Amino acid sequence: MVVAHLEEAEKLFARVEAVGKFHSKYHVLPMGASNDILDEMKALAQKIPNVKKLVSREDLVQRELKRRLEGEARHIAMQLKGRRYTPEQTMDLYGVPVEDVKDLLPWLRANKKETANSIDRLFGQTNVESRQIRPSFDIPDVETMAEQVAKNRIETYHLNIGPALEKLTEVGGLIREVRAVPTRTGRAYFDNVTKRLAIGIPEVCFTDETGNMQVDDRELIEIYGHEGMGHALNLLASKASNLPDFLKEISFLNSSTAEAVAQYYQKVLIEDLARDKGLRLRLCIDHNFDRIYQETKDKEKISEYLSRLGHYTTTVLADKSLGDPRDPKTLKKRIERIGEVALEPKYALNVVENNKDQYDSEGNLCYSMVSELRYCARPVDRALKEFERRGIKYSGKGRSIIDRTLLTGLWTPEGFVENAKLAAKSASN
Repeated sequence: MVVAHLEEAEKLFARVEAVGKFHSKYHVLPMGASNDILDEMKALAQKIPNVKKLVSREDLVQRELKRRLEGEARHIAMQLKGRRYTPEQTMDLYGVPVEDVKDLLPWLRANKKETANSIDRLFGQTNVESRQIRPSFDIPDVETMAEQVAKNRIETYHLNIGPALEKLTEVGGLIREVRAVPTRTGRAYFDNVTKRLAIGIPEVCFTDETGNMQVDDRELIEIYGHEGMGHALNLLASKASNLPDFLKEISFLNSSTAEAVAQYYQKVLIEDLARDKGLRLRLCIDHNFDRIYQETKDKEKISEYLSRLGHYTTTVLADKSLGDPRDPKTLKKRIERIGEVALEPKYALNVVENNKDQYDSEGNLCYSMVSELRYCARPVDRALKEFERRGIKYSGKGRSIIDRTLLTGLWTPEGFVENAKLAAKSASN
């Protein structure tokens, strides 16, 4: 693959990583080295020619390389100069597509009623207090029992879902490299170095009304799909590819895409189980799968709504055109706009009142809050439309083509969609 200035760029990215490791250990930036990297990065980005027409994979990588250099340079400049950032500058820094932000309000309006129905349905079938009680993990005997129960169930899932994935899609074979284990931490994760998929015991274990320790299969399915089929396969497929190194490492510029991919495969796994009775029987969940499936779909709907509501709320809080953030009239406007799509009347009032002090002297909403808008990007949805336009369906050979495309490479949202467009065109020829 011949890409202009690729070797120079890779060396710069390695220096950026070294600075990041230094900062994480000593909590200070090496200013001289950082300024040198910034100057060199800006100069190199200018040298790389703009690719006006996307024809080849080399064109795609060159576009993404220039995009990454410019993005990394902006981020370094932000760290060095310490200036205030407007919401627009923050979203540009993270490459948040404008159309995905604009789509938040229409989507919320269209989905509010059905989400409310999902909440009522979920409440009707789930008595949380009596059915599932999280065990007391501060008691050693209880923690040991939970660890053993979780270990056995996680191994059962991994040993059965792995072979099923290999039959469904070419990329599925990479799951063999993963070792699935329980962890006492409260959140699941995939370690790319050890290739260990760690699933949080507190996330999946509960005691029933009789005090027996059990695993919440719905939670385990969700986590395995997200971390195993999503993050793990994404990182492994990227590492095994012939892509340049900068497309194999997580960066703040591609973190939103990586999360969108994981969320997509979280949904894929439950649908795979719905189609495979044999796999459900091997997992011993066939007898109550209808409940698991309906609960999963309702929770998906609610979680997605709350996520988009949170992102829309951020855009309203960040909208400087509404006036002085501390002016009662501005607060009222914000409460009204958020309240239109909130699921509970108190939400809008609470979120506006609780964030009155999250503004700088120029009225900009704090950077950390605005930066979360990177997760409202919908690159997977747009990528799937590219395959749909070419008549490639998510089944059989088409699934392998789509999975390989979505899971190979750690792209910015824009680069991710461009990659899908090129792959769809190639597959349909």
